[in-house]
Amino acid sequence: MKIALLQGGGTCPGSNDAHRGLADTAFKAGHTVVVIPQGYKGLITPGQDYGNLLDHEELEGRGIDGLYRKAGAVPGTSRTKPIPVKEDGSIEEGKEGVFNERAEIIRENLTRNHIDILSIVGGDDTLWRGASMLYRHDVLKRLNAAGKLQTVQAVGVSKTIDNDILGTKMTFGALSAAMRGQDFVNDGRVEATINRKVMLIESMGRNSGWLTGAGGERADGILIPEVELSPEQVVEAVRRKIDEWHKKNLVFVVAEGFRVGGNEVHLAGVSGAAAEGTFGHQRLGGVRFVVEQWLNAAGIDTMQMCPGYLYRSGAPTVEDADFAYRLGATAMQAALAGRDGVIAHLPEGSRSLKDPIALMQMAHVRGGRQLDPADYDPETLRFTKPLLLEEERRR
Repeated sequence: MKIALLQGGGTCPGSNDAHRGLADTAFKAGHTVVVIPQGYKGLITPGQDYGNLLDHEELEGRGIDGLYRKAGAVPGTSRTKPIPVKEDGSIEEGKEGVFNERAEIIRENLTRNHIDILSIVGGDDTLWRGASMLYRHDVLKRLNAAGKLQTVQAVGVSKTIDNDILGTKMTFGALSAAMRGQDFVNDGRVEATINRKVMLIESMGRNSGWLTGAGGERADGILIPEVELSPEQVVEAVRRKIDEWHKKNLVFVVAEGFRVGGNEVHLAGVSGAAAEGTFGHQRLGGVRFVVEQWLNAAGIDTMQMCPGYLYRSGAPTVEDADFAYRLGATAMQAALAGRDGVIAHLPEGSRSLKDPIALMQMAHVRGGRQLDPADYDPETLRFTKPLLLEEERRR
């Protein structure tokens, strides 16, 4: 059989190891693995010839081992919505022509490249709003040697550094991103010490404060999407910290999704419109400037930095790489056993990244898991429970 790798959304530490698990399992069973470039963009672009994974230039002649702990995602990725459908599954109004055109291109590419299994790494946009909708509308089909349409299997691995997939204990890459966040805190404290100012670091995280909290364990406080605070509350908490420690080289991490007056802060402003992605998300950014204004107005000298996508662009830890590989291998084993439309994940209640992997239907993949506001102390700006298991923490 011929198996195609596809990744959607942003990159994530361990992405290549998830693909390594998918591909290695397929290779050991005697199958061929090709790469669909740039996610769904490579699926909806006409006339595509998908190259063999082992011929990919980034593997540098090292074969499948070239994917081990490699940062980024060898297949490439994009936030491309393959077909114009709403979350309820209906075709977007006035987009029937686009839908039919895209569906035909997808089927032609799958037929042209003789794809039997589509293995997908991505979040809820990629897996639920993308793959499961392709299934729902009977798009994942190709002509076989007899000239008849056959269904192309799809399996996958959930991916998000926000660690907010419902029913999942931990997604691959989240731990590695949190470790990078801790490095950013250390770097920020150096700058804060040199300049004798309070440092604000804006972290990724739209609706969940998990990455902000886990990556900010060494910070002096965090601001998360789940708990909105007034300017006065933030200023008072920071001032209290300064008085307590008798120094100004404090570091605070604010999630990009921290609400101001009930609103997210987008690149175009608190309530202004921003350019929408293909899945309809407005790009967040700039909340650190708002908090900086609050502190400066109160006479607290402040500086800020925004690592942005650097949270997700590093290599995975050894533990995360092994975890991602197991997820990919489990998903491909399920596909080769005839399972269809499932993703591999670490179920809620697991205590270690080495615990057994489970399967979930792609159509059931949802983001949106949040921290419990009751576990956050607005006076100390700290989450009162550890977000990482002891074995996952950096020594």
